[in-house]
Amino acid sequence: MNWLGEKIQNHIEPTDTVLDLGCGIMGATDDLKCKVILGCDVWYPYLEKICHLWPTVKVRMNELDRFVDNSYDVVLCLDVLEHLDKGIAVQALEEMKRICRKKVIIYTPRLFQTNEESVENAWNLGYNPHQKHICQIEIPLLNEFGYKTEIMDVDGGILGIYTK
Repeated sequence: MNWLGEKIQNHIEPTDTVLDLGCGIMGATDDLKCKVILGCDVWYPYLEKICHLWPTVKVRMNELDRFVDNSYDVVLCLDVLEHLDKGIAVQALEEMKRICRKKVIIYTPRLFQTNEESVENAWNLGYNPHQKHICQIEIPLLNEFGYKTEIMDVDGGILGIYTK
């Protein structure tokens, strides 16, 4: 678990069920102390790499309507929204609130960069076009959706937390 995982752990109880949307290789979430994590990603090589850690499923961020209302205690979406079309990212912010029983935790860069260098060999798992950054999610938008925001000292990214 990295520094972001440690920060997130402060918001998760050992009895919580967690939905990790856009889980990637679970660099921040693999060691969370919780009841269960369902790792969701669109890129099969990531899911294949982490399937021994937690259950996984291939899900696109525009398919969140597949999840039942209030079906997970905590919904995570870490370093994902910036990879989406802005309309899908905004829709996901709302859908995650519907899916969670307790809270949603998102993390996104504060400054826009294309991230094109990561497309060629993301996490040493080959070419992944989903790694490119497409949009920027700003603090006022998160606040408008009811997320409390904090800028992280470590890298200047935005931590957003929505609590029911």
